Amino acid sequence: MDTKDGGVGAMVDAIYEAFVQFAVMEVREVFEAFRSDRDAVGELYLYRMGDVTKPLVVVHADTVFCRPPKRQEVEREGMIVRRRLGSKEGLGADDRLGVALLWLLLKEFPQTAFLITDKEEQHQEGALAAARDLGDELARYPFLLQLDRRGTQHFAHYGHVTSEFMQALGDITGFDFEKGSCTDITVLCPRVRRCGANMAIGYYKPHTAEEYVNLEHAGIAYEALRKIMSKEFHEPFVWRD
Repeated sequence: MDTKDGGVGAMVDAIYEAFVQFAVMEVREVFEAFRSDRDAVGELYLYRMGDVTKPLVVVHADTVFCRPPKRQEVEREGMIVRRRLGSKEGLGADDRLGVALLWLLLKEFPQTAFLITDKEEQHQEGALAAARDLGDELARYPFLLQLDRRGTQHFAHYGHVTSEFMQALGDITGFDFEKGSCTDITVLCPRVRRCGANMAIGYYKPHTAEEYVNLEHAGIAYEALRKIMSKEFHEPFVWRD
């Protein structure tokens, strides 16, 4: 995503367009948008191998809502994106915003390894399947980076971290760490024995009809992603319980 000429405004617009593209899709359509001949595809996941000096990026395609919004239901006012007022269901930014950021990231860093799961919202069923089928393969990467956290300018962790790992990501991004509750890397990190972090990407009030995206905060997350993916990590951040 080349934003050198347009600056922050161009980045925000690119994030908005990518988000709307994926927000309105059914889960199977998300998988089809990413699918290529070189992917490992399970019933509940899609994995693409990539540069083993970079993190494995993890997102999930499902949301908690029964149906995605229609295009006309997605409303933007300045930096805020919501589902049209009066809807009984939310925007689905958890985790379609993460999917959108991955989509943009692949345009700049096409060798990025990634895992997209289904049924994260149903006890991480997709992550469990990927851990079972691909555990040794996923352990090739230095750490796991999930894009599935509300808020801005921090990482969530689930106990699968070391002080060295938190220091390294903090030095690169300037972000702090908070304790989270549960997501896909909660399942994946113990299986592959790697540290993992979940980046806050700029959505708020997840799992509610009031869910919204702050595009400025999503842009901050994307810039942090760029910084991380511009580094090479030649030694893994090993997690030991």
